[in-house]
Amino acid sequence: NAGITQAILADLTVGNVGGTTSLLVNDSADITGRVVTIDASSVSGTAVGVVHYTETGGSVVSPLTVKTGAGADTVSVLSTNSTAGLVLSTGGGNDTVNLTPVTNQITGVAGSVSFDGGTGTDVLNLDDASALQRSIWTVTTNQVQDVFLPSFITITIPYSTFESLVINGGAFANLYNVVSTTALTPVTLNEGSGNDANNIGDSSAQTVLGAS
Repeated sequence: NAGITQAILADLTVGNVGGTTSLLVNDSADITGRVVTIDASSVSGTAVGVVHYTETGGSVVSPLTVKTGAGADTVSVLSTNSTAGLVLSTGGGNDTVNLTPVTNQITGVAGSVSFDGGTGTDVLNLDDASALQRSIWTVTTNQVQDVFLPSFITITIPYSTFESLVINGGAFANLYNVVSTTALTPVTLNEGSGNDANNIGDSSAQTVLGAS
């Protein structure tokens, strides 16, 4: 059936010997809430079997798209692949998306990622509580950006149609810029134990980060 992955009863491995392979894991017609786990090489929980994607012999999986259905889904994104990235759409239902809930380090996110909560009351949790570097967070109505210091690794997370956005920051002295939010998406900043600075409505005030 279109949009149902429950008939995938055994593990499935996708790869090729060269070129670019797009991969769509489409469970959008499923009305049962699922517990889904995505990492840099696999997707589990949408089907009975695990979908593995590999990059061997010069092959590139890009993009990786995962769609869940109308149930209340919980999706944990442990890490992403630098070439595959991730396009995640959780469809209907009251869904929860957790980014890096195990390592609590958003540096595990590689490549292009975007999250669409769809309909329902959806929560997006970004967990960087165990970060190993300072961060400059910038929140706008359609994306969150995290710039790590001193490496200047930059992670940008576009998001849409979530009814709650939660950021769990690390223990260093971080800077949080909240430039804009939508009327339907309350933002919660759970800041760590460092000497943090907050700029609400003004990202140009780049406060010098103090000692952690």
